[in-house]
Amino acid sequence: MKEAAIVAALILSAQFVRADGLIWPTETKGIFFKKFGPPIESVAAPDGFTVTPAEISQMFAPRKFTIMIYADDTHYFVTRYNRKQTLKQAQLLGVTINGTTGAVEKQGLGLKILKTYAAVKAQTNPSGKESVKHEISQPEVRITGETYPLIFEGPELTDEQKRLVIMDWEYLLATVKKPVFLKVETLPREDVVQKTRGFEHAVTHVLKLDEKSQRQWLPPILQQRLGVAVEIEGRYHLVIHPRVTAAYKEILSQKHPWPEMLKKLDAFMADLTDPAKRQVIANDPQKAREMFFFYKMDPWDDDQAYTGIFLDDDARTCTMRRPSLVEFKTMDKLLYVEDPTIADIPSCFILSHPDVPHPYVDRWPPIIFKDGKCRVLMFPMP
Repeated sequence: MKEAAIVAALILSAQFVRADGLIWPTETKGIFFKKFGPPIESVAAPDGFTVTPAEISQMFAPRKFTIMIYADDTHYFVTRYNRKQTLKQAQLLGVTINGTTGAVEKQGLGLKILKTYAAVKAQTNPSGKESVKHEISQPEVRITGETYPLIFEGPELTDEQKRLVIMDWEYLLATVKKPVFLKVETLPREDVVQKTRGFEHAVTHVLKLDEKSQRQWLPPILQQRLGVAVEIEGRYHLVIHPRVTAAYKEILSQKHPWPEMLKKLDAFMADLTDPAKRQVIANDPQKAREMFFFYKMDPWDDDQAYTGIFLDDDARTCTMRRPSLVEFKTMDKLLYVEDPTIADIPSCFILSHPDVPHPYVDRWPPIIFKDGKCRVLMFPMP
């Protein structure tokens, strides 16, 4: 890899961002800055790059400090200004951005991006005539008729995975009647710490969620992270925490017909909670048997063992919801066993809440998706 690098110290002004200097330094010669330079918009991208220095600058705007942009043969490296900075140090400690896709491949020390490359492209090309490689133009999530940009932190997701995450968040936020965003400085200190810890962006707002009717249905990984936002140019951008993105990536890397599965799971739960449908199942022992999957235990012999479940009074007085996609697991991980024969079977726990005073949401029963059908998982209890 050649030692040549590009460096521009960028300063935010009321009118435009300017480049203090543009040279090709070597590790031995160091970096020299001129007092004035051309607008960053006039600085061409290095050979082979499609992302321009101006677009890199916008990913960190607005800001009140100076940044430095380096580049090698394939990537940009962005750091805060330091007159002793070198390309090698920038590669080690700077924000690493792919020069072709604009993807953030490594976070830097003391510097966070405020916009994704897709968001920058969407602002500079609102007509969408030019597509961004490997990314949907600007992910957005709809909440009660209003749309909000969605920023993914952490590992890269495919376009299809992003669409599934958006679908999941719209499902989770469907109970929000009117979006209200609270400034983080108005929240109790302990809440601020819980809701902002670990985000790559400087969090400014949090979507107001009711603790009992909305937040209690969320998985633990989302209870303090769903609805965290950053305000950019007067618009709220919801931010997905790196750990949440990683959790989605892990389960969505499994090649399953997710939309079809979720649709069938909703229909399955409707059968379990509708008294009339439950009675039909109870009157058909064979149909009742087909709704169960037995793992390392023998199926029940008595028809009444199956049909009786669908006449249970407690089950009829229960509200059920399907879980977030982030709570799905392969069956072996759900049961904490090492068994390659079930390692590709998607599974989850149904969320249920008895229609009586009850302090928390239950996660039961376990459901698997096998041979195109949802089934209740039965297994020997320890």
